[in-house]
Amino acid sequence: KRRRQREGLDPLPSDPRFTVGALLRWWLDTYVAGSTSERQERDRFRLYFETTDLVSLPLAAVSAGRVETFLQHWTLKGLAAASVNKLRAMLRARGLGACRGR
Repeated sequence: KRRRQREGLDPLPSDPRFTVGALLRWWLDTYVAGSTSERQERDRFRLYFETTDLVSLPLAAVSAGRVETFLQHWTLKGLAAASVNKLRAMLRARGLGACRGR
């Protein structure tokens, strides 16, 4: 179903209350809590996601262009390519299919 939604064959979920930020917080609380990487992942979320408009974006409005704008913002701020790729991976692994690697 997700693949069909990414390809525009099925409608995307339209609940505006479920945002990118809500998804990432849910992932942190559900899968990262108690792990050895918890502090690092929470810091990454706090530093690079919480301060941007992306976190308030409903999941249905996420597009490859919006994700690329988010990643380019951090590239222009001087974040290393490896760090930008970690941000991309954080989004991609959480089911945001618009976040395909280059």
